[in-house]
Amino acid sequence: MQLKTTNFRKYKLLLIFTLISCGCTYWHKVNLKFLFPENYEGIVIIAWDEENGAEKVMEDDYEVYTIPKSGILKTKVPSRSLDPMDEKFYSYNDKTKRRTELEVIYLSSIGDTVRITKKNQYYQVGLMSSGHNQKGNLIFFLTRDIKSKFMDRAYREKYIAEHEEELYSTK
Repeated sequence: MQLKTTNFRKYKLLLIFTLISCGCTYWHKVNLKFLFPENYEGIVIIAWDEENGAEKVMEDDYEVYTIPKSGILKTKVPSRSLDPMDEKFYSYNDKTKRRTELEVIYLSSIGDTVRITKKNQYYQVGLMSSGHNQKGNLIFFLTRDIKSKFMDRAYREKYIAEHEEELYSTK
């Protein structure tokens, strides 16, 4: 009888631990909204945990990241999961403050056959998390050109390596 009770306690503790772990994972996922300058194409870097970075901005249940023309946004927000609950992408016009929702097509390689057919469609390639000075960053490329050199993974990695200091020194 003692053996059955011990096994039951082990399973009960395992179940409780699993439920707590799953619950914590769920609650740490966030909704993200990215705003890009109108007609922007190029590298996008969000540098998390930056002392002189932008404060956290919220709209409804979304964390909002307004990407400047340089493509590099420094933020005080702690590093984020790359698996958000929901993501939305918009272009914005500085003068009119008008936003246009973008339809982002995630490409895994140049071999993908999905083609842009609308003005508000873009390809997102190279989604990755990278470290710089022991801090995490979100890096990807946004383009409308299926033949962009940024479609090539080796080129993207070489580009980042060659321009790292320049990219991260932008204010």
